[in-house]
Amino acid sequence: MDIAKLIDFLHHYPAWYRSLIVLWLVVSAVLAGGLIVLRHDSRSTQSSGTSIMPTEVHASSSQTLTSTVSPPPVPLLVPSGEALTVQAYFATLRVLSERFLEKQEFVEKMSGRTVEWEGLVDSVSQRTPYISLRITPEGIQPEKTVYAELPQTQRTKAFSLQKGDLVRIKGKLSLSTPSMPDVEVAELTVVRPRGAN
Repeated sequence: MDIAKLIDFLHHYPAWYRSLIVLWLVVSAVLAGGLIVLRHDSRSTQSSGTSIMPTEVHASSSQTLTSTVSPPPVPLLVPSGEALTVQAYFATLRVLSERFLEKQEFVEKMSGRTVEWEGLVDSVSQRTPYISLRITPEGIQPEKTVYAELPQTQRTKAFSLQKGDLVRIKGKLSLSTPSMPDVEVAELTVVRPRGAN
């Protein structure tokens, strides 16, 4: 089958000219395909987080070694044995924002951990079967939100709180939404009422 017959206007030109146009189309298609493949390959190499170091010579022998080095681990701001402060939690999330797998590992490691956090009361609402207390931790920019889930037994205490009261909550950390953590509260303490110094 003659490719030139597929395009009507090429019939009027000599065979060598038609062959040149077909060659140009084939080369363009190959180059475009090659660029797409190379671009895809460079993205997958970058996303794998692995870089290949140049060959290095071992000091005791002339053998060459090729090594693969993964990026250095990010030092977590929350050592495993220490208390997890709300500031350290959000700072670690910020540091790991571009590192999906490490962030996921951090969230899984912190989920279920007992925490004792302080923050200013923003709102209190009834959410069956618990009472939801929305607090804003101090000293974090931009502002972040923590949701404290209180049992019905603390209903009176929860609805006595006012916006701006500084409270301390102690309970189990639940991280279904890591950027807005939930704490299943066991203890609630008013540290400083609104307006008091």
